[in-house]
Amino acid sequence: MRSGALNRTVEWWIKETTRSSSGALNEVWVKRKTIRAYTYQKKGRQVEDNMEIFNTIMIDVKIRNQHNIKEFDRIRYMDNFYSIEFMQLDDSKRFLMLRCMRIND
Repeated sequence: MRSGALNRTVEWWIKETTRSSSGALNEVWVKRKTIRAYTYQKKGRQVEDNMEIFNTIMIDVKIRNQHNIKEFDRIRYMDNFYSIEFMQLDDSKRFLMLRCMRIND
């Protein structure tokens, strides 16, 4: 893949835990970095659970393998947050493929 094919931008978000003055732990999501990526929608479906309809959308995000992204981090793409389902290196080990699922808020 040419580097010119990385024509989209995604944001990499990580969870940070802080302790308040009363000793309570607070978890917040913080934007770590903006990354160039190649994205495409993999599949989508609607699921009904407890008389409520949820839209499930899966996307694949291909980025350069230079970031320390973990599977419990999140990706933000087109104003939607996505959890990382799994990560896979390509054969040349230059790119990292992220399979992501949209988080319904």
